[in-house]
Amino acid sequence: MLTYVDVVCIYTHMRTINISLPKTMADNVEEAVKSGAYASKSEFFRMLLRGYLTTQVSDVNLDEEIQMDSFQANPLSKVEDSLRASGKYNEKFIKSVVGGLKKSSQYK
Repeated sequence: MLTYVDVVCIYTHMRTINISLPKTMADNVEEAVKSGAYASKSEFFRMLLRGYLTTQVSDVNLDEEIQMDSFQANPLSKVEDSLRASGKYNEKFIKSVVGGLKKSSQYK
């Protein structure tokens, strides 16, 4: 099971990809974000890919099985305390992570 610090480390080592969408699809994504269902376009696509991976993993030839636990939102104070206790992150970074999580659909 991943710790809060592990999750932050994963998200700080993300890669950026660009995609092109037809206007109507792009508009639908933007509407979903504006409605508050997702904190950002990136979150929209991460959730979409998680769904794809959980349903399509049997069709993909992988060396090891993908295991995905369902997300359980924990109190932001606990997340903040865990990041601080690790001693790896400065206060500005910690506040930024907690601020971003507050905007996430998982914390609404």
